[in-house]
Amino acid sequence: MDKTFETFTWAVALGGQTQYSMVVATGYVSALHPIVAAKQAVTIDHVTGGRFGVNLVASWFKSEMELFGAKLLEHEERYAQAAEWVQLVKRL
Repeated sequence: MDKTFETFTWAVALGGQTQYSMVVATGYVSALHPIVAAKQAVTIDHVTGGRFGVNLVASWFKSEMELFGAKLLEHEERYAQAAEWVQLVKRL
């Protein structure tokens, strides 16, 4: 495969071209700021007429987290961070 796509941009592009399918973007808690994610999600939700979902990943692959410049937290810390992230996005 010689192409890769940023998932939120991909979701809005696909959602704007379809009428019935739900589109889902994957986001890494430790690499995606919750304010940015909330704004992107609301925009995609408007474009798709409510057919947008997020696959939120708490991460586990150390070299992938290093790619994002993030520290890989312990299991319980990652899920606590994810819970706080979701709570903040819901409030936004």
